[in-house]
Amino acid sequence: MAFELMATGRYPSAQELRDKLTDAGLRMPGTGKPVSLETLHKLLRDKYYIGVLTYKGMEYPGHYEALISEDLFKKVQRVMDSHSGAGTRQRTHHHFLKGTVWCARCKQRFMV
Repeated sequence: MAFELMATGRYPSAQELRDKLTDAGLRMPGTGKPVSLETLHKLLRDKYYIGVLTYKGMEYPGHYEALISEDLFKKVQRVMDSHSGAGTRQRTHHHFLKGTVWCARCKQRFMV
Protein backbone atom coordinates (compact mmCIF):
# COMPACT_ATOMS: atom_id res chain seq x y z
CA MET A 1 0.00 0.00 0.00
CA ALA A 2 2.85 2.40 0.83
CA PHE A 3 4.39 1.95 -2.61
CA GLU A 4 1.07 2.33 -4.40
CA LEU A 5 0.18 5.52 -2.51
CA MET A 6 3.61 7.08 -3.05
CA ALA A 7 3.53 6.22 -6.76
CA THR A 8 0.40 8.35 -7.21
CA GLY A 9 2.42 11.48 -6.47
CA ARG A 10 -0.42 12.83 -4.30
CA TYR A 11 1.68 12.86 -1.14
CA PRO A 12 4.12 15.77 -1.26
CA SER A 13 5.67 14.86 2.08
CA ALA A 14 6.57 11.64 3.84
CA GLN A 15 4.65 12.95 6.86
CA GLU A 16 1.36 12.95 4.94
CA LEU A 17 2.02 9.46 3.59
CA ARG A 18 2.92 8.19 7.06
CA ASP A 19 -0.31 9.64 8.49
CA LYS A 20 -2.34 7.85 5.81
CA LEU A 21 -0.51 4.56 6.45
CA THR A 22 -0.91 4.94 10.22
CA ASP A 23 -4.66 5.45 9.78
CA ALA A 24 -4.68 2.25 7.69
CA GLY A 25 -3.02 0.36 10.56
CA LEU A 26 0.73 0.41 9.81
CA ARG A 27 2.54 0.61 13.15
CA MET A 28 5.81 -0.51 14.68
CA PRO A 29 5.66 -4.02 16.11
CA GLY A 30 5.77 -4.20 19.88
CA THR A 31 5.29 -0.50 20.60
CA GLY A 32 2.29 0.24 18.40
CA LYS A 33 3.75 3.64 17.56
CA PRO A 34 3.61 5.05 14.02
CA VAL A 35 6.52 4.17 11.74
CA SER A 36 9.25 6.83 11.87
CA LEU A 37 9.79 8.98 8.79
CA GLU A 38 13.33 7.58 8.47
CA THR A 39 12.03 4.00 8.52
CA LEU A 40 9.37 4.84 5.93
CA HIS A 41 12.00 6.42 3.68
CA LYS A 42 14.27 3.36 4.01
CA LEU A 43 11.34 1.05 3.30
CA LEU A 44 10.46 2.90 0.08
CA ARG A 45 14.09 2.80 -1.11
CA ASP A 46 14.74 -0.87 -0.23
CA LYS A 47 15.14 -3.17 -3.25
CA TYR A 48 14.16 -6.14 -1.06
CA TYR A 49 10.56 -5.55 -2.12
CA ILE A 50 11.41 -6.21 -5.81
CA GLY A 51 13.30 -9.42 -5.00
CA VAL A 52 16.85 -8.05 -4.69
CA LEU A 53 19.04 -8.61 -1.64
CA THR A 54 22.00 -6.35 -0.82
CA TYR A 55 24.96 -7.81 1.07
CA LYS A 56 28.23 -5.93 1.60
CA GLY A 57 27.36 -3.51 -1.18
CA MET A 58 26.59 -6.23 -3.74
CA GLU A 59 23.12 -6.99 -5.04
CA TYR A 60 21.90 -10.56 -5.42
CA PRO A 61 18.60 -11.95 -6.71
CA GLY A 62 16.47 -13.19 -3.83
CA HIS A 63 15.08 -16.71 -3.68
CA TYR A 64 11.58 -15.40 -3.05
CA GLU A 65 8.76 -13.84 -5.01
CA ALA A 66 8.98 -10.05 -5.34
CA LEU A 67 6.39 -8.24 -3.25
CA ILE A 68 5.93 -5.39 -5.77
CA SER A 69 6.68 -4.96 -9.47
CA GLU A 70 9.91 -3.39 -10.63
CA ASP A 71 7.88 -0.78 -12.57
CA LEU A 72 6.08 0.30 -9.39
CA PHE A 73 9.39 0.49 -7.52
CA LYS A 74 10.96 2.65 -10.25
CA LYS A 75 7.95 4.97 -10.27
CA VAL A 76 8.20 5.42 -6.49
CA GLN A 77 11.92 6.20 -6.83
CA ARG A 78 11.16 8.88 -9.44
CA VAL A 79 8.49 10.44 -7.22
CA MET A 80 10.81 10.43 -4.20
CA ASP A 81 13.65 11.92 -6.25
CA SER A 82 11.35 14.70 -7.44
CA HIS A 83 10.54 15.53 -3.80
CA SER A 84 14.19 15.71 -2.82
CA GLY A 85 14.64 19.29 -4.02
CA ALA A 86 16.85 18.36 -6.98
CA GLY A 87 20.03 19.06 -5.06
CA THR A 88 18.97 22.44 -3.69
CA ARG A 89 19.67 22.58 0.00
CA GLN A 90 17.56 24.84 2.20
CA ARG A 91 19.58 26.34 5.01
CA THR A 92 18.36 28.00 8.16
CA HIS A 93 20.67 30.61 9.58
CA HIS A 94 19.97 31.19 13.23
CA HIS A 95 20.70 34.55 14.78
CA PHE A 96 23.79 34.42 16.98
CA LEU A 97 21.95 36.01 19.94
CA LYS A 98 18.96 33.67 19.74
CA GLY A 99 17.88 32.60 23.22
CA THR A 100 20.37 34.84 25.02
CA VAL A 101 18.67 38.26 25.03
CA TRP A 102 15.92 38.93 27.57
CA CYS A 103 13.57 41.89 28.02
CA ALA A 104 14.17 43.65 31.36
CA ARG A 105 10.55 44.84 31.51
CA CYS A 106 8.51 41.72 30.70
CA LYS A 107 11.18 39.07 31.47
CA GLN A 108 10.58 37.31 28.13
CA ARG A 109 13.11 36.21 25.52
CA PHE A 110 13.49 38.31 22.42
CA MET A 111 12.34 36.40 19.35
CA VAL A 112 14.14 36.72 16.04
